[in-house]
This record gives sequence, structure tokens and C-alpha cells, in this order.
Amino acid sequence: MRLFLEDRRDKVILGPYTSVNVGDVVLAETDKDHYVLHRIIRKQGKLLTLKGDGNVRGTESCTTENIVGIALGFYRKGRNAPDMVTGIKWRLYSKVWLAFTPLRRYLLAFHNRIWLKLFPVTYKE
Repeated sequence: MRLFLEDRRDKVILGPYTSVNVGDVVLAETDKDHYVLHRIIRKQGKLLTLKGDGNVRGTESCTTENIVGIALGFYRKGRNAPDMVTGIKWRLYSKVWLAFTPLRRYLLAFHNRIWLKLFPVTYKE
């Protein structure tokens, strides 16, 4: 889920799900013992197509039975208050990032080559 989440820095709040929709972020088992935290980009019955926010091309598939949980919120950058998926910040980010899918390659290149050099990621242990 990079850009929004960084490995070993941020935490996700997961909850049980009753239903899922396009745009939801889920933890799913895509292969045996291989889990991903990705956004649902397509839903056809029980078949889901997932894509991480930091992915340019690749997608992964699973069924609704493979979903472990749905993201409810995120603790980012060591903050004590979570960013909830129902909040305006997350909803706006999601809409903008999904709308920018054709530009994702260039935005990720900028993020990785310039932004991270100016503002390196720090990890709290």
C-alpha cells in the first residue's frame, strides 16, 4: 500500500468484513501463506482483482473466501491517532489515487527518486 503506508513504520487496523466493494483495502491470502494488503479494483461475483497503491502494472486475484480482514484505519508515521477509512483524508486520497492510475508510473518515480531523498522514511522500534 505504499505510498500511503510504509513497511515497518505504519500499522493497519483490520476488522471482520460482511461485504467488500471496489476501493476497499483488504488483507487477503493470494497464494498459500502469501498475504497482501491491497485495494480491490474489480469485483466479479466472488472473484476479486487486487492492486497495491505502489504497483504500476501488476494485479493479484483472490476470492472473497480468501479475505482475512478489511482495513478500518491506519496508524501512520508514529501518530497516536489513526487515519480511519471513513475519514475525509482517506476518502479523498483514495479517490485521487484511483483517478491518477494512468499517471501512477510517473508519480511513483517522483516519490521514489526525489521525495524519499528529501524526506527519508524513519522507523520507530
